[in-house]
Amino acid sequence: MTWRDIKRRARKDLHQHLLVNAFYIPVPAATPQAVTVRLFIRDEIKAGDMAGTNFHYAEMQERVPRILFMREQVNLPARGAVVSVAPGEAYRIDNTEPADDISVTCECTRM
Repeated sequence: MTWRDIKRRARKDLHQHLLVNAFYIPVPAATPQAVTVRLFIRDEIKAGDMAGTNFHYAEMQERVPRILFMREQVNLPARGAVVSVAPGEAYRIDNTEPADDISVTCECTRM
């Protein structure tokens, strides 16, 4: 077993412990697909100088909600797709980051 295999197994185990059951709806009127995701939702805001700036003024960086999918369930999430995680809590996918081996992470907007 290689280090890559060990890391892959650890990431799958982590996903199993932190998963949230959800429905993935790629386009309107599509049949919802049951998936498991991990949510990265933070309410705090980072203030102060952001990396890469040298203007010496206060800046704020907004925290964007992110959703992580296992690629075996959703290989390439569609922009504009909806992920429903609970009654009254759903997210629309904005951008998809490059896949990271067994997972793919998306920036999203709460609906």
